[in-house]
Amino acid sequence: MTRFVFLRTVPRALCASAIALSLVVPLTGCGGGLGRPFGGGVSAIPSRKVGTIDVTVTWPEVTRLIPDASNSIVVDIKDSLGRNAPGFPKTLVRPTNFSGSSPATTASTTATNLEVGVPGSPENYTITASAFPNTTGGGGAAQATGGTVVGLDTDNPTNSAVNFTLGTTIRSVEISITDGSTSGQNLGKDRTRAFLATAKDAAGAIVLTTPSKWKWDVVAPGIGNFQGTGTTVQGNGATYVAGDPGSTAQSVTIQVTETEASTSDPANPTRYTTTTAVNIVPLGLSDSEWARFHGSKQNLGVGTAGTSIASSVSQLWSGPLSVAPRNVVFSSVVVDKQGVLYLGGYNEATGTGGVLYAINPDGTLKWSYAAKGRIESSPLISRDGTIYFGSYDDTTSNGGYLYGIKSNTAGTAAQEVWVRQTAGPVFGSPALDSNGYLYYGTGGTDRKLYKADSLNGIPVVGWQFTDADPAKRTEIQTSPALSDDETTVYFASAGATDSGGGRIGAKLYAVNTNTAARVWEFDTVDKSVTMSSPVVSGGKVFFGTLEGLFFAVDQATGTLGWASSYDAEAQIYSTAAMSPDGSKVYFATFDNISGIDKNRVVALNSADGSLGWETPSFTAGFTSSPAVSKDGTRLYLGCYDGNVYGINTSTGATAWTFMTGTASENFDSSPCIGPNGNVYIGSFRGNVYALK
Repeated sequence: MTRFVFLRTVPRALCASAIALSLVVPLTGCGGGLGRPFGGGVSAIPSRKVGTIDVTVTWPEVTRLIPDASNSIVVDIKDSLGRNAPGFPKTLVRPTNFSGSSPATTASTTATNLEVGVPGSPENYTITASAFPNTTGGGGAAQATGGTVVGLDTDNPTNSAVNFTLGTTIRSVEISITDGSTSGQNLGKDRTRAFLATAKDAAGAIVLTTPSKWKWDVVAPGIGNFQGTGTTVQGNGATYVAGDPGSTAQSVTIQVTETEASTSDPANPTRYTTTTAVNIVPLGLSDSEWARFHGSKQNLGVGTAGTSIASSVSQLWSGPLSVAPRNVVFSSVVVDKQGVLYLGGYNEATGTGGVLYAINPDGTLKWSYAAKGRIESSPLISRDGTIYFGSYDDTTSNGGYLYGIKSNTAGTAAQEVWVRQTAGPVFGSPALDSNGYLYYGTGGTDRKLYKADSLNGIPVVGWQFTDADPAKRTEIQTSPALSDDETTVYFASAGATDSGGGRIGAKLYAVNTNTAARVWEFDTVDKSVTMSSPVVSGGKVFFGTLEGLFFAVDQATGTLGWASSYDAEAQIYSTAAMSPDGSKVYFATFDNISGIDKNRVVALNSADGSLGWETPSFTAGFTSSPAVSKDGTRLYLGCYDGNVYGINTSTGATAWTFMTGTASENFDSSPCIGPNGNVYIGSFRGNVYALK
C-alpha cells in the first residue's frame, strides 16, 4: 500500500514565505497490530514498525514559494524521542529538467518501517524541510525552513493530509559598498558608488538569494539614478550615479528590497528592506568673491564685488595671527560667501609648524588648524565649503601634504575631511575644476603635476605629468590655472640653479586634464626662472620670470603670442592681473640686483605687449601679486617697504598708501578682494589687515 506526502502550493495570503507541505500519513497495518503509545498511552503495549511516510517536493515556478535559488530540500523525520527515521535526513535534489512550467516537476523520498501508536495515543513524528542553494544539501545557510508533527496510530488506515509552510530564514538585509569607498565619503555630480545587498539569517549567516529578486530604488530626494537604468533597478548589486545637488549638499536615500521573501510575507516588510544614505555635495570652486589664489581658476586677479577703494583708505581691523613666536605669511588670503577669511602661516623662528587660520569678518579668530608642515600654499574654497591647501612635511625636506578641511557643524573648530601625504612639498594653491578634481604641483625631488579627487584627496591613477627631460624637471612652485572649458591645465616649472652656479631654464606647460598628455610646452629664454603663476585670458597665457622677462603665450599653439617678450629689467615674482575687460595686464617687479631700483608696477596692452604705463620706482620691490577692483579703476598690492598701495589703473599714479609703520612688515602675501570691495592682506610678520 503506497501513501504520499505532497509538497504543494497554497494561496500567498496563507503562507509566510515558501511552500506548503501536504503530508498524507498512512498506517500500513494489515492484521491490526497494536503500537507503542508515544503520545501518553500505556507504555507496556508493544509497537509495530509498519508506518510509512512518502514525501514529494514540487518546485512551482509560478508561485516562487520555494526560494528561486533553491537546488535542494533537506527533509528530516524524527520520532518523539528525537531519533531519526531510518535513512533520514535525506536530500531531494531539484530536478535537472525543471523549467518552471506545467506540469510541476517533483522529487520524492519515502520513510518506512516506522513505529505506530494506538488510537488516542499516536506515535508523533516531526517532519522538517529546509531549502538550500546547493545540490548536496545542508551546505551553507538554509534559505527557508518549515515543519509539522504527524501522528501515526493503528486506527488511521486512510491518508491524513497536513499542511505546513516553508518560511524564509531571512531576518535582516544589509547593504555593503564594493568600490573601495566608505559610507562617510561624499559624492559629487556624476560620481558613482557601487553597492551589494546581502540577506542574513538569525545567526548572521548569509542566505543565498536570486539576484533578480532584489529591487533598488532611489527614494528621496530623487537626485541621480542607477547606472543606465533610471531610479529603479533589479539585481543584488547596483551602481548609483549621483545627480546635481544644486548649491547645497543633499542626502539621498537608497533602498533595497528582497522582493521574493517580502512578497510572500507582507506582515514583515522591514525584515527584507534596508536603506543607506549617500551625501551629494556641489563640486568645483566656490562662487564667493575670492575663493582661491588670485581669485579664479584662470588666476585673473579681478574682484567680483563692491566698489573700489578710490582716493583714501582706512583700516577696518588688523590683528596678529600669533603673539610669540610671530608667523610668516606667504599664503594669500581667500574669503568665503559668509566673509570668513582663510590663510596659512608658519613659525618665523623655526620655519616649521604650519597653521591654517579661519578669521571672522570682524577680525576675531574663528579657529586655527595645525598642519603637518610649513604652509606657503594659498587655500582654495570649494562650493561645499571645504578648504584645500598644501604644505611641507616638517619631518623631511622632500615631503609634503595636501589637505581637505572644513568647519565643524558648530563652526568653532576645524574638521579634517581628509589629509594625504604627497611625494613632495606643495607650494602653490591647487586648481579645482567643476568636476571636483584638484591639480597641484610638487617640489623637493618629486617635481610632478598631479590630479586628485577633491572628495578624498586620492590622486587619479595613471594621471601625473613630469618633463621628459630629467634636467628640466624642476620644482613646481606656482599655482596652476585652468582653461575656460577646463580641458587644459597650465603651470610653470620654477627652474633651478645647476651645480656650476648657472640656472636651468623654466618652462610653461599646457597639459590635457583628461589624459595628462602634454598639449605643448613653451621654453623661456636660457637661464630663466619663474615664480610667477600663469594667467589665462583672451586666448593667451601670461607669466613672468626672474630674468625680468614677461611673456604672452598663445593658448592654442604654445608659441609666443607677441612679437617679443617684454623686458622689465628686474625680477618678476608677482603673478599678473588682468583688467576686467582683458585689455590690460598688470604685474610688479622686485629689483635687488641692478642697483638702479627698478621696483615698479607695469601695465601692458594684452593684445601686443606694448607699454601702457609704468610707475616711478618704489624704494622696495614687490613679490605680492596685484589685485584689480571689480570696476577696474584700482590695483592693490603689498610692498617690501611695509606698505599697501592703491594704484590708479588709468595712469599708474599712486591713489593712496596704507602705512603699517615698519619696513619689516613687508608683504609676500597677495591681497584679496572680499565682500563690499574690502581688501585683505597678510604680512611677513604675521599680521592680517582689512582695508576699506
